[in-house]
Amino acid sequence: MDPPKAYAPSAAEKRRRADARAILRAGLVAVDARVLTRRAVDLLRRTRGGEVRRRLIVLAAGKAAAAMTEGLLEGLPDRGSDLQVLGVVAHPVGSPPLAGDVRLEAVPAGHPFPDAASEAAGRRMLELAHGATRADRVILLLSGGASSLMTVPAAGLTVGDLRSTAAAFSRAGAPITELNAVRKHLSAVAGGLLGVAAAPAEMDVLAISDVVGDDLSIIGSGPAYGDESTYDACLDIMTRRGLLDQVPPGVAAHLRRGARGTLPETPRPEDPRLAGVRHHVLAGTLQACRAMAAAAGGQGYRSLVLSHLLEGEARELGVFHAGLGAAAARAGVPVEPPCALVTGGEATVTIQGPGLGGRNQETCLAAVSRLSGLPVTFLSAGTDGVDGPTEAAGGLVDGGSAARAAWVGLDVDAALAANDAHTALAALGDLLVTGPTGTNVADVRLVLVGERT
Repeated sequence: MDPPKAYAPSAAEKRRRADARAILRAGLVAVDARVLTRRAVDLLRRTRGGEVRRRLIVLAAGKAAAAMTEGLLEGLPDRGSDLQVLGVVAHPVGSPPLAGDVRLEAVPAGHPFPDAASEAAGRRMLELAHGATRADRVILLLSGGASSLMTVPAAGLTVGDLRSTAAAFSRAGAPITELNAVRKHLSAVAGGLLGVAAAPAEMDVLAISDVVGDDLSIIGSGPAYGDESTYDACLDIMTRRGLLDQVPPGVAAHLRRGARGTLPETPRPEDPRLAGVRHHVLAGTLQACRAMAAAAGGQGYRSLVLSHLLEGEARELGVFHAGLGAAAARAGVPVEPPCALVTGGEATVTIQGPGLGGRNQETCLAAVSRLSGLPVTFLSAGTDGVDGPTEAAGGLVDGGSAARAAWVGLDVDAALAANDAHTALAALGDLLVTGPTGTNVADVRLVLVGERT
């Protein structure tokens, strides 16, 4: 969307905005799920033995599921071999589907909250895993969103129960670590249970990490990774967040039964049934950040990756990044401009208003007032191309955004209070729209400073 003409970006701002988009593209190319998976399959064939197994069972779930599967299939022996390939690919509704391979069952499913298709995909994966033998190899392809896209409720629960629980955590602004601990204890597939189901077959898990720190127990809710959390810990989380009365009664009752010891805990990391599982993280936020810094350097900016592990409330991260830009523009700290400061991680939003937005859009809107008049451009984006329930990946604001807000009569503080960053950034022409990218390594942010003031 074009900005209001009376306060359109200056020539310098236009250049920085174009540079920022190009730098983001470089980061996305570096974490291309299809390419990374193809390389990983080539490596696996060399290091895990090249013999042809009776069957290869492919289980793929996440926002990058289709692209990862395409890369996997490209790396396999040609169709003239004796290898039988079968499996399930669960990808978000509306995302690019799996390109032309009839050997696998593609299931468009619900995200960010599971639906009936998510359950169908998860149950089919469990069925295939239970049917695996020592003569088979299982490859599990995981990426962000897998927890929702392959969902099998524990006995006595429904997908609706899990959906309501995830929604309650989202409204509370709870971190993904807490949601995943609870989600594992409400599931028949997460927290190592899919890996247990596949035993004694060998399983390789190839993961594109959207998790800060690439914690294997969190990526996709760790369907083949042993779990350290407990029912007691889940009840503590729910109590501390005040959520026990906000989730379906069956969920609270299930957790209480588990805490009393009447339900089995999730398998621990040392569980012998998981001995045949090997995990491989193909990419995470750090790779994208480093590629962005390298691209910025090629465009003449002094570049620096400050951190790929930043978390916190979106508004606070917006203020923080605006402060980084101001310090560089006014004092040459931490580097002299022109410079590019890159960070990664994932923000949270505590929803208090009825507006439309996402964590990256809110991060950008919170920076607008503090960037006013500065030669600074700030980008914050979800690497999957989706930010909240919107078509935008995030936002792209600069030193002129505050003036544009004044011109159109936009009250930035009121928009933030209403959690209405999407509407506000659209009015400013500051939405960043990439479309679904086919990968997902959490969020990246870029502060471009053009000159010293």
